[in-house]
Amino acid sequence: MTKEIINRNIVFVPDNDSKYLQCEKMVLHVILPQPEGNLGGSDTHVLNLSFEQKKNSQFAPIVLFRRNNSYGLMLEEMGVAYIDGTHAKNIFSLAKSLKTIPTQLPISLIHSHQYSANYLTYLTKLLNRNSWGKINTVMTCHGWIENNLMDRLSTLWDFFTYRTAKGLIAVCSKDELRLQKSVRGKLITCIRNGVNIPTVFDKGIDTAKMLEKHNIPKNKKLFATVGRLSPEKRIDIFLRFANELLHRRTDVHFLIVGSGGEEKKLRTLAVQLGIENSVTFTGFIKEINTLYAAIDILMLTSDTEGTPRVVLECMAHQKSAIASNVGGLKEIIDNDRNGVLVKRRDFFAMVENADRLLGDTVTLCRQRVEARKKIIQCFSTQIMQDAIESFYIKIFNETE
Repeated sequence: MTKEIINRNIVFVPDNDSKYLQCEKMVLHVILPQPEGNLGGSDTHVLNLSFEQKKNSQFAPIVLFRRNNSYGLMLEEMGVAYIDGTHAKNIFSLAKSLKTIPTQLPISLIHSHQYSANYLTYLTKLLNRNSWGKINTVMTCHGWIENNLMDRLSTLWDFFTYRTAKGLIAVCSKDELRLQKSVRGKLITCIRNGVNIPTVFDKGIDTAKMLEKHNIPKNKKLFATVGRLSPEKRIDIFLRFANELLHRRTDVHFLIVGSGGEEKKLRTLAVQLGIENSVTFTGFIKEINTLYAAIDILMLTSDTEGTPRVVLECMAHQKSAIASNVGGLKEIIDNDRNGVLVKRRDFFAMVENADRLLGDTVTLCRQRVEARKKIIQCFSTQIMQDAIESFYIKIFNETE
């Protein structure tokens, strides 16, 4: 492996790797991942996409990130090049420190992901007009969070950064329509998220250690919600669902997987509802495949989503999901065929469907099989990468 320091940035490029030794074009993925010990959906998206591009793209991927040292280790394990900007106190100082990078690496395209990364990309191009400013840019819009005034201002700034992009990628049809109505003069497309398709799942994975580690009962039906504990995820709805289902059944247990600013409030709510002994807050679980193998049904109670990776991943592991019908969920779940869609915040409907599925193993097993089929047919990383590659080429053709 080869590492060098360029203006305090650690630059890693795998040596003895033909993808990088012979490359004439690099695509730089810009991502500001969750802090150490966590991974967000867009963080995992970049990991999967860059690994797939290393195998199949004409562009050699390199990832720019900061504030999460484990992210660099994951990229190294995959043999993907990166620029580690964790030295920088803020994105302004990081943008300034990147000035000479394009003279030392053949970066032909910038692909930026999510709010904070788009802010960084905008500043980098603004401060370095004669280098970064001349490189074609694509931005993937992984959905917008607009819970309050600060969120709405963040979204406005995100839309402002789009002026530096040649092309925009939405992850669901609803978001694509919003971009088409709000943004002019850009190439816009919809490319849904893709996930790795596991070859071993469910009975092929030993779940005992994970259950023991987190003190999860082994003799219960497990419902899980997975993601950061933030307001738009509406984990409070999950807890109210749990409370109502416990009035009907005693054979169930509930997992809240992830961390975030809402944790204290959610723990308090669990106590207020009197269900704290039936709910396990696991924090971030790195062995996500083991988690999917252990649970019976995934719950998604969000107020807003794009194409949520957690639903794609659980379906790829041949598990059914009950989800709020928001964002791009109806493009993933065919209601009652490979999962269940319910009206947003309707935890009573969630209870009815959960109780029904646990009592009807034939329907639940059919949903699980159909869920995996849908992911294989429509949502693999290879399908996603092929579509993104075509969009890259269109960007270059439009520029010439």
